[in-house]
Amino acid sequence: MTYIAFITVVFLLWRCGITLYNYFSKPYLIAYNDVFTAPLVAILIPARNEAHNIRNTLTALAACQYPHYKLFILDDNSTDDTLGILKAFQQENPTVDMTILQGSTLPPKWLGKNWACHQLAQAALQENPEFLLFLDADVLPKKQLIEAAIQTSLRHQVALLSLFPDQIMKTWGEKIVVPIMHYLLLTLLPLRWIEQFSFPSMAAANGQFMFFDAKIYQQYWWHEKVKNKITEDIEIVKIIKSQHLKAMTLLPKGLIHCRMYLNGNEAVKGFSKNFLAGFGNSTLALLFYCFLITGAYVAVFYEWHLLGLIACFTIICMMNICLALLSQQNILVTILLHIPKMFALCIIALRSIYVKLAGKNTWKGRKID
Repeated sequence: MTYIAFITVVFLLWRCGITLYNYFSKPYLIAYNDVFTAPLVAILIPARNEAHNIRNTLTALAACQYPHYKLFILDDNSTDDTLGILKAFQQENPTVDMTILQGSTLPPKWLGKNWACHQLAQAALQENPEFLLFLDADVLPKKQLIEAAIQTSLRHQVALLSLFPDQIMKTWGEKIVVPIMHYLLLTLLPLRWIEQFSFPSMAAANGQFMFFDAKIYQQYWWHEKVKNKITEDIEIVKIIKSQHLKAMTLLPKGLIHCRMYLNGNEAVKGFSKNFLAGFGNSTLALLFYCFLITGAYVAVFYEWHLLGLIACFTIICMMNICLALLSQQNILVTILLHIPKMFALCIIALRSIYVKLAGKNTWKGRKID
């Protein structure tokens, strides 16, 4: 029990150190006041069964008022009214430079989103844009987002800039499950190190916002290189680093929002599809991580009694304060929901292992192999 208690506390302190580093290093997207000629940005949105989201996203994009962009949206064989909504928006907003594409049949050995993004890139690069911005169909960009992305990319000379949008959560299920994404990201990886160090292991990105230098993308066609990877965003960063190029992952600090899921059950299913892949497809590593953040505290109590648990909980509260401030969430809610959040994380982990081993991993009607 002594060894387990020691490992648990060391792991907690290590994660606390990373969280504090992320808090004090302020890994935010900044809207600089640089003067530049507005480059052409191709905004690319894959949409599969997004009838409940897509109009809000398009309306938010139009309100950004960036002066030089072309919008490409691919209807990925939706079975709902996604295509009808796209056509209606196009007719109602003739000033928006918008192209609607119909996705072709999914080829063998491709995953759906990767294939959709590849088709979008093929169409957009014919217009010779300077940047490619891949967005999910459920994000809500704010004014200055595109300008800030351009300025940051030019200042840091990166091939890819990715953002983790601030999350909109309305139900208690969402408030328990959805913050797990930021919890894992900000307690396990110093975001500034992604740009500063060339190690492929220092990789994180979010497919909800991927901003590429178009000329570099056209040299490598990264979505094609990761065509069968479920964590295609992270795998692209690893490839970029292996090619001695730079990638950067930041927090938007209010410049883009997203409501990923409509309830907790939907969030559990959504996270389960790639949760195990985020741990290198190592069932042992994932289970050991879950043990260290939950059951291992029994050993801490056994060795150091209530005083040990109070000390650990104090550290956890400090971490959650930093996490809430970084991800634009309520501090009190973040602290109070910590324990339910950890058990939800374990449920997602077990479900992720089950669907992987049972071959039942699906998303939006497609099997994920």
